[in-house]
Amino acid sequence: MVRWILTLLFLGSLFEKTPSKGYFLAAVEGFSHHGLTRPWEHSNKENSKRLDNTQKKHGHLVIRFYVNEKVDDSIEEEGGVSGNLNTTTVKNEAEDSSMGKKEIPRSSTSVSMTESSFATPVSKDVSPEPTVRSCLPDLIAMTRPYNNPVVVLFHMLGIYLAPQSTLSFWKVLFTPSMMVTLVALLLTSSTSMLVNDYYDFKLGHDSMKPFQPLNTPSRLPLKIAKRFLSYLYAGALLCVTMVPGVPARMTVVMGLMLTFWYTQHLKPRTWLKNVVCASLIALSPLTSGIAAMSVTGTSGGWESLFRVVAILFVGILGREITMDISDMADDGLHGVRTVPVVYGTKFASTVGLVCSGAVTSLAIAGPLGDILNGRWNGIILRRSILAAVGGLAQLRHGWRVFQTEGQDDDIVNKAINEGIFTVVLLLASFV
Repeated sequence: MVRWILTLLFLGSLFEKTPSKGYFLAAVEGFSHHGLTRPWEHSNKENSKRLDNTQKKHGHLVIRFYVNEKVDDSIEEEGGVSGNLNTTTVKNEAEDSSMGKKEIPRSSTSVSMTESSFATPVSKDVSPEPTVRSCLPDLIAMTRPYNNPVVVLFHMLGIYLAPQSTLSFWKVLFTPSMMVTLVALLLTSSTSMLVNDYYDFKLGHDSMKPFQPLNTPSRLPLKIAKRFLSYLYAGALLCVTMVPGVPARMTVVMGLMLTFWYTQHLKPRTWLKNVVCASLIALSPLTSGIAAMSVTGTSGGWESLFRVVAILFVGILGREITMDISDMADDGLHGVRTVPVVYGTKFASTVGLVCSGAVTSLAIAGPLGDILNGRWNGIILRRSILAAVGGLAQLRHGWRVFQTEGQDDDIVNKAINEGIFTVVLLLASFV
């Protein structure tokens, strides 16, 4: 290869210059230890004979490489030359005996090879294949990160309601094993959202969602969503091994199994879909409370923890059924048998009202029991006010939906959106 390059550089000095144009003519044929042969020095018959002899003797490729370029050097600028290169043809042809008969054009570049081609590949603009990293913003958006503060709040509340020991609340909260428990809960919430969108798209459900990267024109590839989902599940299972206490580990595993089975197997079943959603959310403070008991080595004091779990379960159950009222058209279109689709909006709104009443009763029961037992102070008064305000607000929204039998979309959506604020008030009544 070095001999080829040096020979071409040497031949490059053979320029025939004129005032307006210059030519560079070089030829390479039959490189071997005998040196370079020039085709124009022999007849066509001799060329063919030399070609055959070289192939037989040396047993390697015989290459002809002709270059003839015409450069217009009339335009020259400071720092470089701007010229027009007239290259009209680039030809790759199989070597045969007739090659010597071809006339070399003076304004063209011709490349002729035997059994090989040195043509420069044509570059094409090919869009890179999408990866998890390139699609990460859409994937993270599908996990609904705005739910994470609520998960953190449930985690902190579960630790707070666990029986106290020599360790303070903040020391337990920042214990490495409890931080791993929080990560496991966040991953459980994220997988539940992503797996729901994955199977909804795969099964053709929920096409009316306002934000759905899988349904956009430049949609997120389904295989990328599945790969990211496998990463989340792998991370969650790794966290399970470090969650303190067997009961807490079992609740995390149960939550992950429910998220995996939910959309494909559980969501199509009436009632079961709502019960699963409510259970997943209610498991968060329960898991954190049980894990905190394992860390502190304490037990007992389950009354407040179980009351929080019950409020969350019943409240989310009513909220999910109310949300199904607003999604009734889309669910009916895709054959999802939700409570309002099967039993009607009047029955669904009645169930929502009953759940609101149960939440209010559970919230007020705690402070009321303290008052009846003679425990009365500023903390009990604050808890009573928060429980009453949050419970009555929940009951009011349920009553308005029931009055309209779920037919007023504005009232239904207001009950869904403001339900988050009432849940915060109810949880604050336990602090």
